[in-house]
Amino acid sequence: MSLISPAVSAPPPAAAAAGKRARVLVIGNEKGGSGKSTVAMHLVVGFLRAGFKVGSLDLDVRQASLTRYLENRAAFAAGRGVPLPMPTHRRGPNPVTPADATAEVAALTQGHDLVIVDTPGRVDDVSMAVHVLADVIVTPVGESHLDLDLIGAINRRRDRAVKPGPYAEFVWSVRQQRARAGLPPSDWFVCHNRRRQPETRVGREVGRALADLASRFAFKLIPGFSERTIFQELFPDGLTLLDLREAETGVGLTMSHVAARAEIRRMVEALSPAGTFTL
Repeated sequence: MSLISPAVSAPPPAAAAAGKRARVLVIGNEKGGSGKSTVAMHLVVGFLRAGFKVGSLDLDVRQASLTRYLENRAAFAAGRGVPLPMPTHRRGPNPVTPADATAEVAALTQGHDLVIVDTPGRVDDVSMAVHVLADVIVTPVGESHLDLDLIGAINRRRDRAVKPGPYAEFVWSVRQQRARAGLPPSDWFVCHNRRRQPETRVGREVGRALADLASRFAFKLIPGFSERTIFQELFPDGLTLLDLREAETGVGLTMSHVAARAEIRRMVEALSPAGTFTL
């Protein structure tokens, strides 16, 4: 179902070559509360501001956090007259089927450089269908051993993983399906997300474990976001930290906000095709 693509602001010229198939980025994790929708929203805005044409898809059809975030953004832009970049957004039908998910992604790949898909915190046939389409999988992992356990079961005394967790096994099965279809393996990026400041013992353990798991389970570890109240405060207006340079938003910048914006830029840069990052 088409939704939320008002002509509030035209993005800069597209970075990708004309006629080239859109890259599909799937934000996935088997556990809720890891910050998937926040990551998805900031990647959408980050890539828009970097000059990409972005389509977004919300497959968490019950909570629809990304959709509500973008609805808030469109309302804020219209009410304040602030030119905020917007993606072409679609929300999956409720209930959504694997065929629905595949069709929605296919529709968004036309005329865009990137398609960013937000998924619910579970693994099912819909999740499998859209993960198989992913050129890139981005997995936020919260700062807890419960989150970490989905990537790898940790032996705390040995300070390393002893076996892959359920989501790591799921990504392996996705890669097998892509191989059978003659497709290259998805690039898998994991980010240590919602990191507490100052650093905690659990945070250090999660960071060390993810660094160990990266080489063993074939993913790339990239910077995530620190735990900051500003992420919750911006949601009602549909803003991101990358929008605060617009004076019309009425939100002042603090040193904490500047540090958070640097985290977002690092994530967008890590996920950008080589040589295209201009944020």
